[in-house]
Amino acid sequence: MSAQLPDRGLDAIKLELSSAADFTARVWGMAADGRPFTQDAVLDKLSREGALVRGLLREIRVGEIIGVKYRQRKARCQIVWTDGKNGNAEIRLLPDHECPWDHQLDRAGSETAPLIRRKYHRYEIGFLVELWSTDSRVPMRTSASDVSGNGCYVKTLVPPPAGTRLGLNFWIGTEKITGECKVRTSDTGLGMGVEFTGLDQETKDRLQRWLDESQMSQSSSAAAGSGDQ
Repeated sequence: MSAQLPDRGLDAIKLELSSAADFTARVWGMAADGRPFTQDAVLDKLSREGALVRGLLREIRVGEIIGVKYRQRKARCQIVWTDGKNGNAEIRLLPDHECPWDHQLDRAGSETAPLIRRKYHRYEIGFLVELWSTDSRVPMRTSASDVSGNGCYVKTLVPPPAGTRLGLNFWIGTEKITGECKVRTSDTGLGMGVEFTGLDQETKDRLQRWLDESQMSQSSSAAAGSGDQ
């Protein structure tokens, strides 16, 4: 069933990020045809009460309860609006369910805002990177997450302070890319958000296209797998 997007009337806590600040999450539940589904989708217009889900591959009825997983945190949500088969739906967190993205909202108004206001979609996938400081050419090889053509989040217990510049290697398929990045956020005990400051626009766009294609391929495979159940 389709309807006009409702006036959500959220309180002062609500914080809507621009469409450039999309997040990828795992969603699952029962589609309108009565068959289970699971896929990756993009979360947009985040608030502490819900979000807009984009890129749904199956139609879901208003009122349906679905599961959402973002950064290892899960919650159950209700579909309160959908545009039918166009792949967009608004979700609301069920009572007593903690918001999986509340930490990101808390950071949105701080010095981390430059990282959040990104031009590209971000994907929660494993992404191999090598980083090194200007004082040492010995690289630290690690798996990053929350990746886009503009940057990524690197898990490390002792991140350097925000503003630090680092050398960078990563791979687009089998092609090795070398450049420079800058630490935008530093979370002791958790990791750091880095921006690919030393990459030209063409390389950033090429990385984003590769990420988009990889994510689309994974989502299509997941949807096909759930349809076989």
